[in-house]
Amino acid sequence: MDKYFRLLHAKEEIKLLYVEICRIITWTNDEDQFLRCREVKLEEAENMVAGWIPPAEEEGDNGNDGKEEDEGEEEQERWVSEVIHQVATLTLDHNVGQAEAEEEE
Repeated sequence: MDKYFRLLHAKEEIKLLYVEICRIITWTNDEDQFLRCREVKLEEAENMVAGWIPPAEEEGDNGNDGKEEDEGEEEQERWVSEVIHQVATLTLDHNVGQAEAEEEE
């Protein structure tokens, strides 16, 4: 009689495991989709940052009285500001995505 109840319980456990397997598959698919989306956004940001990097300037005196140096510093400050903005945007998007995922659970 004990063997009968063990088999009955084992069949119930198998049904519950099938449900858990489906949940795990769904979770991994959702996580994969989320990570791929973030990967694309990071690649786009990386491409934008690569486009912002100013070309290396050659050292030496070119007789410009420091005007180009001031312009270069201003351009560098703008570049740094844009990079900070992009990183903040990506971080915010990531945090929002995590919060949405946690709400779904």
